[in-house]
Order: sequence, then structure tokens, then C-alpha cells
Amino acid sequence: MRIFIKGGPWKNTEDEILKAAVMKYGKNQWARIASLLTRKSAKQCKARWYEWLDPSIKKTEWSREEEEKLLHLAKIMPTQWRTIAPIVGRTASQCLEHYERLLDQAQERDKDYDASEDPRRLRPGEIDPNPEAKPARPDAIDMDEDEKEMLSEARARLANVKGKKAKRKAREKQLQEARRLAGVQKKRELKAAGIQLPPSRYRNAATKNAAKTLNYNAEIPFQKVPAPGFYDVTEENYKTKELEFVSKTLQALDGRRKDEEELSERKKDKAKIDKKKQNNLPEVILQVSKMNDPDFSSKRTQLILPAPQVSDAELEQIGKLRSSQSVSWSSNATSHGATNVLLNDYKTQTPLTVRSTMRTPSKHDTILLEAQNLLALTSQQTPLIGGENIQFNKQFLNFSGSTPSSVTPSHLLATPQIRDQHTPMTRDEFKLNQTPITNMIHDQKLEKLKQEQAKQAVRDSLKQLPKPQTVGLVTIDIPMDDDNEDHDDERMDFEVDASDVKKAKDQRRAQRQQIRFQKQSQVVQKQFPMPNIKSDHVYDGFQSTSHSQHQSLIDSETLRLIKFDAKCSAPLDNISLNLLNQSRIEILREMKPHEKIDSERFAELWQQCHSFTTAVNQDVLNAQKERIAQLTNKIQIYTAGYTKVQSDYDARCKDLIQDLRNAERDLKSYQVLYDLETHAVPRRVARVEESLHVQQKRQQELQGLYRDLLQQKQDLQTLLKIV
Repeated sequence: MRIFIKGGPWKNTEDEILKAAVMKYGKNQWARIASLLTRKSAKQCKARWYEWLDPSIKKTEWSREEEEKLLHLAKIMPTQWRTIAPIVGRTASQCLEHYERLLDQAQERDKDYDASEDPRRLRPGEIDPNPEAKPARPDAIDMDEDEKEMLSEARARLANVKGKKAKRKAREKQLQEARRLAGVQKKRELKAAGIQLPPSRYRNAATKNAAKTLNYNAEIPFQKVPAPGFYDVTEENYKTKELEFVSKTLQALDGRRKDEEELSERKKDKAKIDKKKQNNLPEVILQVSKMNDPDFSSKRTQLILPAPQVSDAELEQIGKLRSSQSVSWSSNATSHGATNVLLNDYKTQTPLTVRSTMRTPSKHDTILLEAQNLLALTSQQTPLIGGENIQFNKQFLNFSGSTPSSVTPSHLLATPQIRDQHTPMTRDEFKLNQTPITNMIHDQKLEKLKQEQAKQAVRDSLKQLPKPQTVGLVTIDIPMDDDNEDHDDERMDFEVDASDVKKAKDQRRAQRQQIRFQKQSQVVQKQFPMPNIKSDHVYDGFQSTSHSQHQSLIDSETLRLIKFDAKCSAPLDNISLNLLNQSRIEILREMKPHEKIDSERFAELWQQCHSFTTAVNQDVLNAQKERIAQLTNKIQIYTAGYTKVQSDYDARCKDLIQDLRNAERDLKSYQVLYDLETHAVPRRVARVEESLHVQQKRQQELQGLYRDLLQQKQDLQTLLKIV
């Protein structure tokens, strides 16, 4: 049996049936309309009508005003397409689809964009999530039986105007019988396939509807049958321990802030850099020297110029028009040809009249610019991250509401200053309109042009110089003084914020400390232990044992470094960082030939050097080892018995302590019971005495009543005898 899921693309027959049903039943009875379409629900029929079939829906091309209004409303009310649709005059799906198309145009996807890679395109096997807004598919030549039945039933129902109830009842009965036969056929097919359905609990529809409720006489409501066997109750012996109250601060609940995380990341980066300097200092030095190398230059990026506003063909056409105008003017002139050559055409300087149309200012593609603004607005990050703000296009029109303002110039609103929109000082060939201001502007332009030409000439002459063969580095140490920096800050024309001044001073101080730290020895930089010597007399007896002059200089410099690291009182020579880097590079170059030493040869030499010292100490170590073994055995012999006795006493002490704890626990328990009984006995005695008094009083009352009744009985018997 085929199971149909309501939905899917709409066909031409379904659209026609929906139109006819809306004409007959109106736009409120969607459930009755959906009963004519076996493959569509009431919600889908309503969406199809309001998204596609409604005659009031505009399916024409979008105008420029509609696009501007759509982009403006999308910025004011993002993702509120149901609200934007009636304002624009389109449906919500049309607004969303056209908005996405404008965003694609803003990203310039039309140039090298492949439509097959569009993520919104449906792949084979995918289901269209919005088929109500798509055109209907044509009908097949050979329609299915259910489609033919749906078409005939809809034709009969829509054509019927009399006896609707009786025919509807008969039709419903026929549909119910068809469903029953389909269910029987399904059970038979499942049974033939080996799938057995559970037997039905109901005989007919009446018992089926009646059995939906619970019969409290025959069944036990909310019954839970216990599992067979014994139930483990060990968990009930342990009471749940109440959670202790732990005070938490607001910072612990909110977590770490952005600035704290950024500070921690900066510390981690700094630690990584310091670790790299300690582990691989030559590589860091080479990188620094490479960055300071004047020959090192970054690659220039390709210069990308904007597209020209006027093409070569348009320029050629403008030139032809001007030449034709000059020819026509010279032909109409009454003077001689030689005079016409000397004169110029001033017809273009005629002011614009009211009858002539004013020039509309040039503008950019506002639709594309606004789409780019919206795309940048949706893709920007949160301002908490920081960084530069996204630059939006400022050329878009100003909207005071949902309707864009008019930008076409009007003669009625134009002022006398803006009526003549020609560029000044561009067509004054004979200098007839010269003023002192225009002369000054002209002189300034000439002076600026001369300066640019002189600079360009100097640049060209410098480029012709040959390339230098050798490069020398000259280092100039500029002393940095805080007082001079403060005076420089005071000499600034504008007032600087105090926080910025303090921040700049801190940066300069940190930079000086970094430079001073780099000038220290490797012992200080790597934080090695240094000698704690407070007097210089310790170094008096030190003398270099080498006969070489170079080794003597090295030993004396080593002594100076030790003194400086120990006391930091004897200042070293002020050596620049560049000189230090050069010296380190020279050391690395000298050490480079000795790097490729055979490891086996090195191990052999090392073993030979240290074999003599180990051979001398080996006998002493062996003698000490034998002495230690003898003493260890002797101590074990003397202390074995004491150790055993101590372990026995420890076990007995543990047993006694456990017995003592048990006795203390029993004593406390009996004391608690004694206290409880001591407080409870008086209350019990008082309660018993009170009940005794009540019973005695009750007994007295009953005895008096018995006495009175007995007396009445005797009196009645006496009267009876008398009678």
C-alpha cells in the first residue's frame, strides 16, 4: 500500500481546483477546501493562495523605488518579512528572495559565480521547503488513478448545488469503506510477509469508543507491578547528605572578562617569546638582524585602479561634438577667418536659463551600495571584541521614512549661486574674469607644480646612482631623558589626555627596561644563580694563568662580568644593541666550523678525560659501600626483636583503642536514653493520674445514677403493689 505524505510541489490541476474552491467556499473554510485535494493540507492550501494564486500579488520586475524601500526597511526591521511585505507591496517570500539576490549582487557574484555551487539551490533528492511560492508544474499525460479520482470528485462537488448533505454522507461512507478495505489489504500483505499484527481488542466502533476510557471496576488505575524477588534496601540506610552552602562571588558566576582573557593571552605570548629566546637565541638574533637589514624589503602589492568613469569612445565623441560646434560657429561668424582663429568660442559660457534642465548630480548605484552596507552590517563582529569599525558607504540616499526622498534638482528650489553649475576658471581663455583671488590661486598652483617637478627631478637623479657594493652600519645612540620627553609633551599645540601621556611614558619606560635587559649578560637574562659577594677583596687574588694576551683579556672581562652580576655596582660600557648583535653573529660564525664534530669521537675524548678522576674515586666508593652493608646487617640483627615486639604492642594498642571507642559510644547512648527517660517519666505519671481522676469521677457519677434508678424502681414496685 502506498502511503502519501501531504505536501510537495504544486501541479496545474491542484491550482485550478484551489481557485475554484476559493471562489465557492471563500477564504475562511480552508479545511473544506483541503478535502478536495488529497495531497495537500489546509495550511498548505492557505499558503499557496496567499503566496502565489492571489490576484493581488505582483509578479512583475522590481522597480528601483521598491528595491530602495526594501533595503531601507530591512535595515530598520531585520528578518521581519511579514511586516515589510505589505509596505513594499510584495509577499514575504518575494521580499526575502529579492533581498538575498541583492546581497549576492553586492558581493559581485555575477562575474565568476557558478550557480551550481549556490547553497540555496536544491540538490537531487532534497525537498523544497517552500513549494507554495514556486510556479506550478505541468500535468502529466498519464495521470495516476488517485489524481483522476480527485479531479472527478472535485468536479462533482464543485458542480453540485442541490442535495449536498445526502451526497456528502454517501461520499463519506464510501471513503470509510475504502479505508476499511485498504486496512484489510494491508493486514493481508503484512501477514503474507510474515509480520503478525496484534489482535484487535474491539468488536465494533461503539465498543472502541467506549473502551478509550479506563474501566475502574475491572482494572486498577496507575498499577505498577513490582519486580519478582527481593528488593535491595541498602541504599535506604544511607541518608542523603545535605549540601553545604558555598558562597560564590559575582565574578565566579559571570566567569572571566574579555580584558582578563586578553591579558592572560598576552602573558602567554610573552612567555613563549622569552622561552624561544632562552632555547634558541641564535635563531632569534638572525631574525632580528634580518629585519634590520636595509636590503630586506617587502614585496609591493599590485596597484588596482578604479574603472574609468568616461570611456575612450565617449571622449572621442565629446571631441567631435566640440569640433563640430567650433566649425559651425566659425561658419556663422561675420569676421575674417584669421580673426576667428585668434578668438575663442564663448557660447558655452552662457548662463543656464529656466527653460533648460538643471544638471542632476552624479550618483552611485544606491541599490548596490545599500546592499553592501547591509551585508557588512550582518557580517560584523560584536563590539566587545574590539578592533576597527566597519566603514559603510555614505553615498546612499537619506530616508526620513519608508519612502525615499526626492533628489532631482528643481528650478523653484535652486538658489542664484547654484543655477550656473559650470566649473569656474576653466573656459576663461582670454583671462577676462581674472580677480586677485583667482590670480593668487593660479600662482599657488604654479608654485606647487614647480616644487613637484623639482622633487621628481631629484628622485630621477638619485635612481641613476649605482648600487652600493658594501653596506656599513652606523649606530647613533640618542639619549632618552624623561625631562626632555615631558618638555616635548608640553610643547604640543593641543592638550593631550593625562591617561594617554601616562601610557606613553609607561611604554617608553618599558622599552628602556627592555633595552637595558638585552644589554645584560646571559647569566642575568637566563636568571642563573649568582655569587653573593659583598666585598671586592675576594677578587684580589685572582690572576690569569694563561700566557696568551687574548686569553688574559677574556679572563679579565669575565671577572668584570662576575663583579657586575654579583653587585651591579660597576657599570659596564654603554654598548649599543646593534654592536651586541654583530658580536653574537661573529661568535656564531666562529662556532659554526666546530658544530659538525663526530659524536663518537667526542664521547671517546670525554671518557678519556674523566676516566682518571673516576678511577681514583672508585676504590674509596667500594670501601664505603662494603662498610655501609656491614653496618646495615648489624643494625637489622640488633633491631629485629624490638621491631617484632613493637608491632605486637601496636596491634594490642589498636584493639584497646577500638574497645575504648565502643565503650564510649555505648556510654553516650545510655546517657541519652537516661536523660530521655528522666524527662518522660513525670509526664507519663501525670497523664496516668489525670486519667485515674477522670475515671474515679465518672464512677462516682455512675454510682449516683444507679442509686437514683434503683430508688425509682423500688418506688414503682411499691405503687404497683398498691394498685
